[in-house]
Amino acid sequence: MSSYRSAGELMLGEMLPTMIVGVDDCGGGSLAGPITAAAVAAVAHMPRDSRGRLPTRLLNSWWPQVRGLAVVETKSAPARAHIKRVALAAPEALSEMGAAYGVGIVTPEERDLHGDRIATGMAMQRATAALRAEGAIWPPDLLVVDGDRGIPGVAVSQRCIPEADTISWHVALASCMAYYHRWQWIEQAVKHASWASGWRMTVHLGFATPDHVRSCEQAGMGYLTPIHVPRNVMSMMRRRAARRAAQERR
Repeated sequence: MSSYRSAGELMLGEMLPTMIVGVDDCGGGSLAGPITAAAVAAVAHMPRDSRGRLPTRLLNSWWPQVRGLAVVETKSAPARAHIKRVALAAPEALSEMGAAYGVGIVTPEERDLHGDRIATGMAMQRATAALRAEGAIWPPDLLVVDGDRGIPGVAVSQRCIPEADTISWHVALASCMAYYHRWQWIEQAVKHASWASGWRMTVHLGFATPDHVRSCEQAGMGYLTPIHVPRNVMSMMRRRAARRAAQERR
């Protein structure tokens, strides 16, 4: 077995593939905004120097910090700044490695139509299609997907691993890219929107924070923004109403 292994290969078995694609998504379950996904393709075996460092400054500098960063979806200002640095540096670093990435976006309207389970699969499908359009080697030997569900309609060997972004730099970088592009999508959506005032979308990014939940309840279903997902807001309100009713019966 080769001694040149990325951190993400430690759990992928003894016979490691040549080309790995890491896939992760962002935004599922949120009350507003899109679901985004990213797919990152790079060789599994990359020669390291005498100190065991990978052949790019990006991986050596951010990998110890970025592992599992997606656990907190809204993220602190320092975490967002770090993700932004990684996302902006990623194209050059991936180019150095002969690698590539693709991003897929599913709009709030599509989420409301299909539901988040299907929408997440759609975003991942679009991310892998965008990766292929970037000229990545296809098919790869293995798709490593963060989560417990594979990507439908993608005829490639897949390994589904919950919290894969904590052990695979391929998936961790995909996680950063997915988060960054979702963040940028929301910033552009609210930039000149008259409806944006008071919603603080760039703070909670559409996730169900206490502040955002209160705003939705105060506004009511008839006064949501164009980037809300009505089915998700309605589901959230019904769950909260049911909990309150159960508490009152005690």
